[in-house]
Order: sequence, then C-alpha cells, then structure tokens
Amino acid sequence: FTKNLPKQLSSLPGEELVLKCTLNTYKAPVKWFKGSKEIASEDTRFDIDKDIIGVCTFKIKNPTKEDAAKYSCKIVGREEEKNCSTKTKVVIKATPCYFTRQLKSFREIEHR
Repeated sequence: FTKNLPKQLSSLPGEELVLKCTLNTYKAPVKWFKGSKEIASEDTRFDIDKDIIGVCTFKIKNPTKEDAAKYSCKIVGREEEKNCSTKTKVVIKATPCYFTRQLKSFREIEHR
C-alpha cells in the first residue's frame, strides 16, 4: 500500500462513509474485512471499487451503529506480509439533538 487507511473514521447514522487506500499497482487483488469476516462484494449495503491507478474504495451507503467496527483491506494471498494490509476503526456517532425553534422564556408562580 502506498497510502493506508486513516487510523479512525467517523460518521453520523445514515451519512455515507468512504474508506480509501492506494496500492502501488492496480493488478493486486484485494479483499475487505469487517473484523475478521470477509465482506462479500455482492452485499448491497456497501460499494466496493478499485480504479486503474490502484485506489481502493469501500463505501458504507447508510451506516448504522452496527457498522461501527475495525475494517481492513488486504492483498489476497499476502495478508500476513508487511505493507500488504491496512486497517481503520469506524465510529458511528450519535445523531446530535437540537431545537427546531427557539424556546421562549416563561415566568410561572406556583400556587399552594
């Protein structure tokens, strides 16, 4: 790998998340993993791509809390060799809360 995955990436739920790394050759076959489990290229929740200059892209289309994990990209057949894999930690943050309109001040007198 000439460009590794960042150490950590974060996203909000539902906000597309893109993982990118670069190989020194486009010919090297790669596989993506979530933890130790290989991610099937047919899984419609993800887009997996590699272009002609060796940029490998993995997209989580609609991330949920269940997608938070360690992900890795490995060169097939050379997974244990130095510089033949790269990994990142994906964090899915809680959706921020906010007021949709400004609150008004009120004064109340308590009755006994």
